[in-house]
Amino acid sequence: MDEHKPQTVNLAAMRWHNLGAILRAIRDHGPVPRAELTRLTGISSGTTTKLTASLVSAGVIHEAVGEDTDRATGRPRVPLDLHPATRAVLAAHIGLQRTMVAAVDLRAHTIAAHTVDHRSEQWRHVLTQAIGELEALRAGLGERRVLGVGITTGGQVDHRAGILRSQAGTTWHDVDVREPIADKLGLPVEYDHAVRGASLAELRYGMRGHAEDILNLFVGNTIGVAMVIAGALHHGARDRAGTVAHLPVAGARGPRCACGRGNCFEALTSNLGILELGRNNGIVGPGENYDALLTRARDGDADVRRLLRRRATWVGEAITVLADLVDPEVVVLTGNATEWDGFLPAVRRATDADLSARIRLPSLQPHSPTTAPAALILDRYFLDPVPFEPELASGSAG
Repeated sequence: MDEHKPQTVNLAAMRWHNLGAILRAIRDHGPVPRAELTRLTGISSGTTTKLTASLVSAGVIHEAVGEDTDRATGRPRVPLDLHPATRAVLAAHIGLQRTMVAAVDLRAHTIAAHTVDHRSEQWRHVLTQAIGELEALRAGLGERRVLGVGITTGGQVDHRAGILRSQAGTTWHDVDVREPIADKLGLPVEYDHAVRGASLAELRYGMRGHAEDILNLFVGNTIGVAMVIAGALHHGARDRAGTVAHLPVAGARGPRCACGRGNCFEALTSNLGILELGRNNGIVGPGENYDALLTRARDGDADVRRLLRRRATWVGEAITVLADLVDPEVVVLTGNATEWDGFLPAVRRATDADLSARIRLPSLQPHSPTTAPAALILDRYFLDPVPFEPELASGSAG
């Protein structure tokens, strides 16, 4: 009997793999007929029929309204799609002053969402409040199966350990994010930096499988870079891939970085850096914030527009360096720097024609901060759905 055990394990693994491949094809291309699923996945038609029947029975997918006809056979082709009403994931972005929570479906469409201001700056109170909001959302989802939780923050995130190592402007150091939420809610939890989550959300739900290599540059109060390589987030050996704060900006002189230099990328191009640079040059008043700067730019203030163009030029030069390293199909610009309509054109002008054509704003507009954490747990689900759907485990691979 022992000689049959490896075959059983392999058949089960093949079934699990095929189920994930079918669900990912429906996510990226659906609604899609079974025959098209066979073409997209390379799985035999017989296996596709059996596995899609299991997925329909479990309520994960459904036969979408409407059908067309196969020209070769004359048979009706009923498209399959992810079921919009049977599954959900919970998502939360924990910011410095408030937490945004949401429940979303398998297409990352929002079912319910709201924002709560923090009642305390202490991490244990912030976390307890976030868990309470997620529990309340879960209670309102009725019969939907809640699959897991996605969490994002800023700061230095240790994705593998599930720990927030540090967050500027707070006392949050080496705090456990993932395990307390998993223990309290009894659900799988994925935790990562918000910029990485946003990159994954753009890949899966903005581009829907039309790119595999993405560079996401976030320009706002902080600077962050996330890379998706061959369809997967790249974290690096120490979970610090995309740390570009100290990337030197050639020829620039501006606000002094904590490291002592005056040409570090984040110190120059973050909102705080550009405000300080503007104050040093008599362009920005002592009490002005970034929103006020944006308003002046939109009203045509020539000095402010030159200041913001200078920042965009530095961003374009940095993208040129980063693109040479990773050669992305697409470069996505995110963060509130993009709210000035001159930002994207100025960034593009600072790059060559080939790279300029690859630089764009997100497809997910307007971008919800909770789409990013949702994408983290949804990606785990679509990679291997069976641990989330125990009834799918039985049966042959076909």
